[in-house]
Amino acid sequence: MEYIPKVLLSALTPIGLTAAYIALRTWLPNPRGAQVHMAILFGLAMWVTLVTTVAYAPGVIADMRGTVLTLAVLFGGAVPALVALSVGVVMRFWIGGIGAATGVAALLVTYAGLQVLPRCLPKYFPAKAPMSGVGLVASGLWTTLTQWGALLLAEMASGVVAIDVVMPLAQFLVTTVAGSLFIVAQQRSNLRQSLNVQREQVRSMKIRDAVTGFLNREGFTWELDMALLRQPQSASKLAVVTVGMPRLRKISETLGQHTADALLEVVAYRLRILADLPSLARLDGDTFCFFLDNVGDHTILRLAEELFAAFRRPITLDGQEFYIAVNIGMSTSPSDGTTADELVTHSSQALDSASVRGENLLQFYSHNLGDTAVRRLRLESALQKALDRTTELHLVYQPQVRLDTGALVGVEALCRWESPEFGTVTPSEFIPIAESSSLIQTLGIWSLKEVCRQITDWQQQGWRAPVVAVNLSAKQLLDQDFPEQALRCIQQHGHAPSLIQFELTESAVMTDPRQSQAVLGRLKGYGFGLALDDFGTGYSNMAYLTKLPFDCLKIDASFVKDLEHDSDSRSLCRGISALGSSLHLTMLAEGVETEGQRKILADMGYQFAQGFHFSPPLLPVALASHWLTEG
Repeated sequence: MEYIPKVLLSALTPIGLTAAYIALRTWLPNPRGAQVHMAILFGLAMWVTLVTTVAYAPGVIADMRGTVLTLAVLFGGAVPALVALSVGVVMRFWIGGIGAATGVAALLVTYAGLQVLPRCLPKYFPAKAPMSGVGLVASGLWTTLTQWGALLLAEMASGVVAIDVVMPLAQFLVTTVAGSLFIVAQQRSNLRQSLNVQREQVRSMKIRDAVTGFLNREGFTWELDMALLRQPQSASKLAVVTVGMPRLRKISETLGQHTADALLEVVAYRLRILADLPSLARLDGDTFCFFLDNVGDHTILRLAEELFAAFRRPITLDGQEFYIAVNIGMSTSPSDGTTADELVTHSSQALDSASVRGENLLQFYSHNLGDTAVRRLRLESALQKALDRTTELHLVYQPQVRLDTGALVGVEALCRWESPEFGTVTPSEFIPIAESSSLIQTLGIWSLKEVCRQITDWQQQGWRAPVVAVNLSAKQLLDQDFPEQALRCIQQHGHAPSLIQFELTESAVMTDPRQSQAVLGRLKGYGFGLALDDFGTGYSNMAYLTKLPFDCLKIDASFVKDLEHDSDSRSLCRGISALGSSLHLTMLAEGVETEGQRKILADMGYQFAQGFHFSPPLLPVALASHWLTEG
């Protein structure tokens, strides 16, 4: 009777082991940490079992050693199983006694059988799934049979043969009950891990962009907040860099999301090469962002130059080249803000300011940009209303003349805006606002209709209508329906398409060269004239220039400005003239303001020019009275 409590302790050890196992699976989801703790746990359980039944209960051979070893092999893993076996073998030899050899043999045979069973019954011993009930029962039966055999051998060695089935059956029962609890613990643990993986995937979907794999706005804001918390209160600088690529949006609107996504993957690849940072994010369709910690202005400027250089190279998809111009806005902490929202907002305002001024520009945030951003929003709203009413907008016309005779050859239609709220708004301010929104297409169609109406007025008044140059935006050029829309407009007014010459910039053409070639070819086929405006300020891709059906090449006023005093400007203008002649294009110089400039350009072979030397832009009545001839 005195040994009963110790035997009961041995029997209850697997139950305690189960509770400890469940706790470990709950608190130690890390597999490495769990293996170490499992090894300690099963080794300790084996020690308790041996000490309580063999050392303190002489003659008691039946114990829960086999159960502990079985649970260790099935649920603990290789290391805990070997630890439990080693503890069992060493302790049994150390305790000694008549049944020592038999007890050690029983442990070794049990372990060996448990290694063979999965190979014989692989269906019931899944490698990565929880243990099956059949596998548990098979293992319990093997352990029970081994234990029963050990009992028989021990009894035969002692000369007392009494078939004892109580303890083996008890061991089988404890093994299956404890094993069932282990299986439940495994299932719950696996379910928890699966839920954690799904939760992490959902979190990743919430904070990452699906196309590029970059952080999205939410993820970037979180990362930036963390970086600001880590930032020391010293003079270290954190810079938020926002990169805008507005042509991506135009391409997406024109060629579809599939092409835009393919472009995005290439853009993402180039950005990763230049700025392989964990904070790299895509804030929206055409805007990317990242931050740099503890950097100086020199590093920022160098990175900006590398970004500009990387995207000056075209992106080729399916044999088609796309040019993705870049603008960069930047804010720094702590001077421009101390929170993520402030820094991102200010960096975006700097980007907007750069985009207004052109392409491939870097703009640092300054506090007056906030006022500028508010004004831009108000101007956009006011421009929408002006286009609805059209009474605030009007066109003026600047003469284009022959350089040799001064005779009128055409006029360029230029839009002016007199706002009741803002007064005179310059084209350099409202045209970029229109281009950054959908208003530029509405403004373009209004301008074309107004030109057609004005040509009708001149003709009805007895004047010979000149060829009118109308500016064409990149968004109109990417609109496949625009050629037919333009043709319908001029036919409704009863005019010939040859009275209209569309002017467009190099950057507009290179947004999508193949699409531009198709649209321009149809416009040319309908009889419209075509001029390449501001030549020399964009990409000047000669390969595409030779494929496009232009009639006229207009050089930008910036090349003409220093013509009289700068030899480099003269060499450049002379080279452009030679290029135009070789392509059989008429050459028109913009921004001619002096007689000296006129003479130099005429000597170089330029045929036409416009500028304040000849005339400023004029209202229709003034143009008619000073320049038009009676028809």
